[in-house]
Amino acid sequence: PFTCTDVKFTLEMLRDNAPDLSYSFIYEEWLKGVDCVDDLTAMINLTKPGPRWFHNNLALGHENHQVILPAHIWEGQDPMEFNNYDLQQGWPIGTGPYKLVSSGAQQMVFERRSDWWGAKTGFMDLPAPERIIVVPVGGDESMAQLLIANDVDSGHPLQPGTFKAVIDKNAKIRSWNREGPIWGAPDGCGYNLVFNNDKEPWSNRDVRLAINYALNRAEISTLGYENANYPIIIPYSAYMSGRWLTPETQAIIDKYDRNKTDLALVEEHMQAAGFAKDSDGLWAKDDQVLKVPLRTPQWLAPLAPVVAAQ
Repeated sequence: PFTCTDVKFTLEMLRDNAPDLSYSFIYEEWLKGVDCVDDLTAMINLTKPGPRWFHNNLALGHENHQVILPAHIWEGQDPMEFNNYDLQQGWPIGTGPYKLVSSGAQQMVFERRSDWWGAKTGFMDLPAPERIIVVPVGGDESMAQLLIANDVDSGHPLQPGTFKAVIDKNAKIRSWNREGPIWGAPDGCGYNLVFNNDKEPWSNRDVRLAINYALNRAEISTLGYENANYPIIIPYSAYMSGRWLTPETQAIIDKYDRNKTDLALVEEHMQAAGFAKDSDGLWAKDDQVLKVPLRTPQWLAPLAPVVAAQ
């Protein structure tokens, strides 16, 4: 059964294997240790005060949540080498109502567990689908072809132009909104350019502000997403801005006026950060030209070319 032992093992293993494992640097910095009060109660001891730590790392409802590992399988294994994959032994295992029954280059197949604890205890009913098949998809066009052919039930978001082409060829395809250009439901997240503020030059506020004023948010939305979303200046998406964007917050936004492209302010902040333009017109400091690497997941691919061009 899933108990505190698994929580303790997972978090302390991450702490002890930093920085090689995903998210391990968080636990190296913050986790002192985990005490098991009983099987269903874990006391997580931090190295310093962190009122939001539990919420940010273990309770936040997004795709980057921390997966808890089964201690009885992972104990004694090298976490850098162990692949946790042996279908004959039922690996990998989880607490959900499905189990992995096959995995290959073309698809992964999950079958419903009739013995799922959630249904046996009355916590929840068994989900209706008896089998879930996950297939790899490349870009926008590949996803569109699968939808047109009725080969998938759902998939990653399409570009507005691609979506319109799909619904012209398959009347069964539905979106959240009946009309465009914003076809989808309000996203719980914003699309952000994120810096590592612990490292130079991104730790320098002036560099970050210079990049802010070099970007044109409206153009990113227009060219990257065909007007299917709208620019934001603070991390409140359409899903929550109506509730969280108070008059006081709006007053601060208006005061600092960050949502604009202003090359004069780019110059001002770059010079304040100690940069100057070289003979090629590029910003440099200590004979090193500033480079801004962009890493973008496939589903956010439309953003990168527009941002890079700006």
